[in-house]
Amino acid sequence: MANKCQELAKLVMDLINKCGRLRANKVREEFAGIAARCQKKPTSVEILYANKDYIKTVPESVAELNVQISDMNTYYNVLEIFQYGLNDEDFKSKWDAIGWPKKLQGIIEAVNANLEVEAERFREIMNVDQEQFLKDVDKMQRTVATFSKHTDLANVGEIAAQVKILQKTIRELQDKAQDFNKKQMLFGEDVKNYKNVFDMSRELQPYALLWITSNDWLTYHQTWHTDPFDALDGEEIERIVTNSSKTMLQLSKTFKDKPAMMKIVEEIKKQVDEFKPVVPVVTALRNPGMKDRHWDTLSESLGTEVRPKETLNTLSDVYPLVEFKEKIVKTCEVAAKEWDIESRLNDMYGGWDNKKFIIEDYKATKTYIVKGTDEIQQLLDEHLNITQQLSFSPFKAFFTEAIDKWEFNLNLMNEILEQWLECQRAWLYLEPIFSSDDIAVQLPVLSKKFDKVNQTWRKIMGMAHNNPAALSFCTNSNKLLEQLTDANKALEVVQKGLQDYLGEKRQCFARFYFLSDEELLEILSQSKDPVAIQPHLKKIFE
Repeated sequence: MANKCQELAKLVMDLINKCGRLRANKVREEFAGIAARCQKKPTSVEILYANKDYIKTVPESVAELNVQISDMNTYYNVLEIFQYGLNDEDFKSKWDAIGWPKKLQGIIEAVNANLEVEAERFREIMNVDQEQFLKDVDKMQRTVATFSKHTDLANVGEIAAQVKILQKTIRELQDKAQDFNKKQMLFGEDVKNYKNVFDMSRELQPYALLWITSNDWLTYHQTWHTDPFDALDGEEIERIVTNSSKTMLQLSKTFKDKPAMMKIVEEIKKQVDEFKPVVPVVTALRNPGMKDRHWDTLSESLGTEVRPKETLNTLSDVYPLVEFKEKIVKTCEVAAKEWDIESRLNDMYGGWDNKKFIIEDYKATKTYIVKGTDEIQQLLDEHLNITQQLSFSPFKAFFTEAIDKWEFNLNLMNEILEQWLECQRAWLYLEPIFSSDDIAVQLPVLSKKFDKVNQTWRKIMGMAHNNPAALSFCTNSNKLLEQLTDANKALEVVQKGLQDYLGEKRQCFARFYFLSDEELLEILSQSKDPVAIQPHLKKIFE
């Protein structure tokens, strides 16, 4: 008995030792983590001051860990009372944990001293960088101040490239200025004003706008005249001409007192203004809606052949047509409107490519039901609305047949979906009723009528399972709508007959009025099964 008590006592002591060990190891790990974070070598001023901020939070963490050490000692004190001997590893773990607060204090003192040294080193680096920065700023200021010396439009490409480099360099100087200010704040120094760095950007801006816009204009203008006609982007040309015109108008006010700059502005503005009349003609002719029929109409209207790759090969071929702008724009506007109709029709066609009915097995009936039709109905409603809008368009003539056919298909699908869901609701209600042998015997005429509808339903659902694509399923069968409509009429007769039958049963036995239709049908369909009827007896006779 004494031996068993000793064994039990040892087990308890071992468990207490294990608890103490776990707490000691946890304390050691957390202290080691704090020490490692404090000793993280700063590679920038930001990291250095982040380290300092972290060290300020250490006393709070140590206070929490001291509570854990006290908790750990509770276990070891019990072991000491019962003279439980710790092995070397547990002994080391315990005293290592106890010694960590003092050890960490020494580490922090050393780290703080090192951070001061590092801070001074970073400060010296910043001072050296600032000296070079100020030299770079001074050099850039002189460059910007003398940029107005560039007045030769023949060198526009070279000057535009140079100004882009200057803009990039100024942005880099601005970033450096902000970085210096951030470091100065961290060091507790006065934040220096680098307003001159940002002033340079504003000073250079009008010159940059002039040379970059001029270079872009001259480059585009040349490209438009060398590219094939069918590669021209009318909308892009219109955008570039509009932007160039606005920019030159703005710069004419900025440089009104600088004759050399005004000369360049006026030259580019003159070129843009001379090109403007051709823009609406190019934009109209490059309309993506232009088809052979439109080129035929246009050629007949102008009395001369107008056609890409025949009489329209480059932009130069468009200039003689500018005098016919009104006729060209009118014909091309029709093409644009027709293109819009064609695009919207194609978008609607494509919208049904991946739209499928969800056809799922229904219980043990060996047939299916349709689910998740809300998204299809929403798309149907949306497309019916769009198609109705297209049918009222004064530009629909060429697409009348396509619009009418599409509208017919959408309406057909809408009617089929409505009849289908109505049929499904009735079938789901009646199928379990007429699958009962008792009901079939009691209502042979209705049962036969339902069986006929049931066969039709299973056939339709089998077809839907094999071809769930919504559009093709609804539009590829001429008799589907008729079948569903006839089925609904038959089911309506069946439901009315069923209601009459239930009414007769209630008249024969008034207590049946206490039961719902479903409950009464359950009794009638299982009249030979007393166990199935029993749950309803209380409701009948209560």
